[in-house]
Amino acid sequence: MLKGRKFLLILFLGLLSMLVLLSVSLPLDFITRASVPFTMTRTIEQLQDPHRMMKWILPYADQDSGSVKAFKAGRPGIRYKTDSVVLMTAKPESATLAFTRDGKEKQYDFLVTRDRRDTRRCNVTLTITTTLWKRLIDRDPIDVEVIKSMGNLSRYVNDTRLFYGYAIREGRVKDSILISLTTAVPVTDEYLRSGKLFDSLIRFTQLKSLRYNGNRYFHRQYLEHDSVQITASIGVKSLFEPEPGDGLNKKFLPFGEKQLEIEYRGPYQDVTGAYKALENYKRDHAIINSGLPLELYSSPGFGFDSSDTVSLMLCLPFTEN
Repeated sequence: MLKGRKFLLILFLGLLSMLVLLSVSLPLDFITRASVPFTMTRTIEQLQDPHRMMKWILPYADQDSGSVKAFKAGRPGIRYKTDSVVLMTAKPESATLAFTRDGKEKQYDFLVTRDRRDTRRCNVTLTITTTLWKRLIDRDPIDVEVIKSMGNLSRYVNDTRLFYGYAIREGRVKDSILISLTTAVPVTDEYLRSGKLFDSLIRFTQLKSLRYNGNRYFHRQYLEHDSVQITASIGVKSLFEPEPGDGLNKKFLPFGEKQLEIEYRGPYQDVTGAYKALENYKRDHAIINSGLPLELYSSPGFGFDSSDTVSLMLCLPFTEN
């Protein structure tokens, strides 16, 4: 009986020794992936553009932006104190980055592929070849930061507020019929004239006994010679046909169809930042808009001045690619 237990103990210790030996000597591939909601071109940019790299690679992304330096001379990269990340090789579908920390350098290969389940997304794959012991027990500090960076990349690119500066969501078109007035004015008169357009539209609904639902939309298009074309629109729930002498237009909106939405609150003159974010989002996700961007006012009133604080929703209808 004792001999049998002794044999089992020796067998167990032998197997344990073999496992320990394998864990410290047998190299294995450990794969980490990040899901990115962009096209291939925009995804690979996150790995090759120093100004994008500093947004997600750790510990650089946690530092004050003024203390992290981006450089493009020679091999592009980023630097913080004595540590750096340098782009060694760049291809349309991959990038090799050299991470230097405390005088030690290691290179890592990042591969970008399209997501088979959702062609609007890509996967960034990092493969680290090391032993099980190094992976779990005696971990390389650079490996640890690179793996954490992959998680940070996924968080950064999938949070529109972090990536674009605004929370961007998909919503639905809220109106089906608009009546609108359009005119071209000097840029300095935009706010005064837009207020008069809205006044005229509301008076028209009262004159024609139309049901105005309170939704006020605005669109601007800058022209040459410091002029701008402005369009004021309001939502109505009544069926009617405008007469030639009315001087206004009736527009149909694709009620219930998808639209991109940004909730904006701030100085009216700064709403241009929301427009830029919406345009960048559309480009990054290869979205085709089916209409013009419209400002849907939440603030009461209209004819806002550039210094007024306003609340509005910036809307952009789109079709699926």
